[in-house]
Amino acid sequence: MLLIMEEYHRKFTGIMGATILVASFFCTQPVFANDAPQGGVGEEVITGAGKPEYATDRLVVRYKDGRAPNNNVKENEVKIDEGVAQRLLSAQDKPKRNYWSVELAEGESLTQSMLDLSNDPNVATVELDLVRRATGSVTATTPDDTNFNSQWHLDELPGINAQEAWDTQTGSNSVVIAIIDSGVDTDHPDLSDNMWVNPGEIASNGLDDDLNGYIDDVYGYDFSDSDGDPNPAPDGIDNDSSGSADGGVFHGTHVAGIAAAVGNNTLGIAGVSWDAQIMALRVLSDEGSGFDSDIAEAIDYAVANGADIINLSLGGESSTSILQTAVADAIAAGVLVVAAAGNDGVSLATTPFYPVCYDSVLGVGSTNSTGGASSFTNYGTDCVDIYAPGSSIYSTYYTDDAVYGFTTDYGFASGTSMATPVVVGVAGLLYANNSGLTQVTSKNILTTTAVNIDSQFSSAVYEGPPFIDADRALLLADCVSGSSIVGDTTYFEDLDNDGLGNPESSKDSCAEPGDGWVVNDTDTNDNDADNDGVDTELDCDDSDSTVSEDQAYYLDEDSDGLGNPELSTLLCSATAPDGYVDNANDTNDDVVNNDVEIDDDNIDNDGDGEVDEVNNGVHPGYDSTDPTSASDFDLNIQSVTGKKHGKVQVKFADDSVFVYRPFSVTSSKVTQLVRYPGSAYFVVMHPKGKQVTLLNPYNGEKVSTKKLSKKKVYTVHAIKVGQAPTGGSKEAVSVSKKQAAVLVALIRVNVNKGKLVIKDKVKVTESAVKPSKTKISKGKIKLRSKKAKLLLRYKVTKKYQLKLLGS
Repeated sequence: MLLIMEEYHRKFTGIMGATILVASFFCTQPVFANDAPQGGVGEEVITGAGKPEYATDRLVVRYKDGRAPNNNVKENEVKIDEGVAQRLLSAQDKPKRNYWSVELAEGESLTQSMLDLSNDPNVATVELDLVRRATGSVTATTPDDTNFNSQWHLDELPGINAQEAWDTQTGSNSVVIAIIDSGVDTDHPDLSDNMWVNPGEIASNGLDDDLNGYIDDVYGYDFSDSDGDPNPAPDGIDNDSSGSADGGVFHGTHVAGIAAAVGNNTLGIAGVSWDAQIMALRVLSDEGSGFDSDIAEAIDYAVANGADIINLSLGGESSTSILQTAVADAIAAGVLVVAAAGNDGVSLATTPFYPVCYDSVLGVGSTNSTGGASSFTNYGTDCVDIYAPGSSIYSTYYTDDAVYGFTTDYGFASGTSMATPVVVGVAGLLYANNSGLTQVTSKNILTTTAVNIDSQFSSAVYEGPPFIDADRALLLADCVSGSSIVGDTTYFEDLDNDGLGNPESSKDSCAEPGDGWVVNDTDTNDNDADNDGVDTELDCDDSDSTVSEDQAYYLDEDSDGLGNPELSTLLCSATAPDGYVDNANDTNDDVVNNDVEIDDDNIDNDGDGEVDEVNNGVHPGYDSTDPTSASDFDLNIQSVTGKKHGKVQVKFADDSVFVYRPFSVTSSKVTQLVRYPGSAYFVVMHPKGKQVTLLNPYNGEKVSTKKLSKKKVYTVHAIKVGQAPTGGSKEAVSVSKKQAAVLVALIRVNVNKGKLVIKDKVKVTESAVKPSKTKISKGKIKLRSKKAKLLLRYKVTKKYQLKLLGS
């Protein structure tokens, strides 16, 4: 882009009142590929400020209202050089608000021609024609392939959040962007579909079909060469002695691609605005320089032919009235004019640059991929309104001229020239989203929704303008009132549509952003719709928190609530289908409830015509349960109690009651038993004291039985468990009595082997012993009376013998 600095006019008044405006300005030389750091992607080299650059063979003349160049010199008018007058009359340049461009003959004096023209009473002003230059350069390295990943400027911050913005809007061909630059490669594969086409012009017929004053202006116009071909025009010559021939050829095409290359077409790159139309207006030479008169005419053309946004990636020091007027008129017509800040690394408060420093122009500075200001960018809040990525930007290249070495479709470049079309592209998205925006409103939206991403922007040098955020600009466009944001709400992304928002992904908007966004941030996993702890891709039904994997259901043909383990189906549901249940406890699916009666429910569960009867035999649902597990016992058995006649009653978790008969005796005495700690086994006493057995309560099996008395019958019994003297296992102790005769037995239990061992027995005579009052503590057995009076004490030795200690 061309950079324009502070206006400085010296005024000379001719004898007839015309004013000669001599602009004082400097030359800003562009930096191209051979000047970039070698071996990688580099930034543009800063050039020092000098004097404005102007044409030595061109003048810009503005005639007074209603006047025009005329050979009919009246008596009171000063006659000017005939050659100059002829050139004015035959000039092909179109008048711009009565401005005329004059080219001087070789050897003709620039100063004398200005004085001569000023003597014409029809002339209002005579100005030098300033030169503006592009403000971008090619970097040293170009990758072999072209892909979206090379466009860092479109990523999340410090990119512009383009991908988030594209969720809202990708662009529209109703938006026209004028690229006033060094020309655009109109048949580039990533640009051709987005080229603006003049609907009233027929290509290459040599006629001005739409009578707009320009012949064959199908895609735009070349104001530098005054023809209808706006493509770049390399000639292989280093015309400005910069050391690089055709250094500006790439520039306009690169700028156009950043703003509006075709997006989502599986080719090359994506512009910020995928579908905007590109109006190509060439004003810069193949070396990247051009004249204010051509730039002003191109601005007029853009306005007259419907451009919504004008991109000016060019500039220079000093100002001319022709350029200032053209910019002001475009803005007054409602066109958004966006211009680059320049690449000299200076403050525009002290060294103004134009057109960026004209009133109401949206001025753009450059940032790099780390989020800081680019080393080359000019700055200053008087002229720079916003920053955007401009370092090492990947975009389209002019690629239509193998003769002069232009064969590469894509490449990198740096400069505020590259930052400017980034902003223009975002503006294109805003216009596509709301065609009723004005240039004032769109400028306010872009600057008000911008964000600070680096402390450099709040430093003494880079104070003021923040960084463009495309997503915020689109989402908060309706929230902007003047220079303030009002009524915005934070929304959180809800990828799994469970109504819970991801606290790590949010956006602000003053209108509901649509499906997939909520106002809460309470989701702990946005890839788990039913929030059951299983990710969506692993969950068989992510809409139901009660199930996350296929469940096995078992056929229940006899409708007893018990499933056949041999006939099952897998189903992603927490509810069994008809005819199936969630257990595999049926041992006979032809017998109701496995022939098991449930206690105290007043139902004939087993279908035998009886209600709530006690079950005999073995419970088919529990007979294989591990008796060595204490935890299984707690889950499966409610109670185990001794009954008369040597019976034991077990109540299972399903409320069924089974009775086993480990001892076949007739006795009114309740069978004595004790559960061995850490297992489900019970040690059970024979009702007459003859035996002791280890009972499996799940099936009534006597896994180990030992004799206590061969002949003598005892009538009163007790069996207890206490700590052995070694401090390891617990031992069982049985106490039986008949009249004064007492039998004490020390019984060792091996749970893992399912085995009982009688370690020792003693017989004593003590009529006052009450077996149920026996106490075992710390390896000692205490025989006590009915009133708990200690009668006898035995110690369990380390060899598991009973040693009498006395009372």
